[in-house]
Amino acid sequence: MSYSQDATIILRDSLKVRTEMNSILDDQLKTKAGTFGLSEIYSVRIHSDESKNQDTTLVDQLLNAGVIVYLGDVKQMKRPASEKPLAAREQKQLPATANTQTSAKTANDGEAKASFGIGIGQDYGGIGARFTYLANPHLGIYGSGGYALAGFGYNIGAMLRMQPAKKVVPTLNLMYGYNAVIVVQGASQFNEVYYGPTFGFGFISKNRNDPANYWHFELLFPFRSSEFDDDLNALKKNPAVQGIQDPLPLTFSIGYHFSF
Repeated sequence: MSYSQDATIILRDSLKVRTEMNSILDDQLKTKAGTFGLSEIYSVRIHSDESKNQDTTLVDQLLNAGVIVYLGDVKQMKRPASEKPLAAREQKQLPATANTQTSAKTANDGEAKASFGIGIGQDYGGIGARFTYLANPHLGIYGSGGYALAGFGYNIGAMLRMQPAKKVVPTLNLMYGYNAVIVVQGASQFNEVYYGPTFGFGFISKNRNDPANYWHFELLFPFRSSEFDDDLNALKKNPAVQGIQDPLPLTFSIGYHFSF
């Protein structure tokens, strides 16, 4: 019988993940945060030291794959094949220190549940800032505001993070807010910010030495309003206004996020 194991996994690219391990199948470690190849894992620290929650079979499999394993603060050694697995091991629990305690604010080790980003693009309000809250490692909710050339722009939205424990995390994004703008030089009476839904996809690139902070790159596909189309067409027909161009069907955004 196997048990879920509360553990911190350190990958060979130095990324640290706090999750629950479930089982190993076909050289793949199944966890709540996703699936990891055993060859990707450098070490595992199992936090529970209660004997009823220790799965020595899982420990043996990790050790046999060359993974460094700790039960609490005790490093485990690979047992000889002739030695029978123990049902449980008694450990002396060491006092928690600042380095071993887990902060309640983290979604997983090295990644906080909230971040503040600055960037350029619709999901930053134009040129502005964005606050993101992780409801869980896979789902983020955010709001943003900034300068959108013709005035203040804002967006609110939700982001799906696939494989959140990886160093590069694919994302899908759906938001509502500023997604078009008209700016006429010398005729500010025509300037306007327009609002509507936008869909996007991109990826997060975590800082190798500090995975709590990251770059986020996205391609965005705005569904612009009929009001924007009508105003744009009217300006094209206005002989007093020159140089009106159709907007691109997609936009690009980039931002850097600081977690806290």
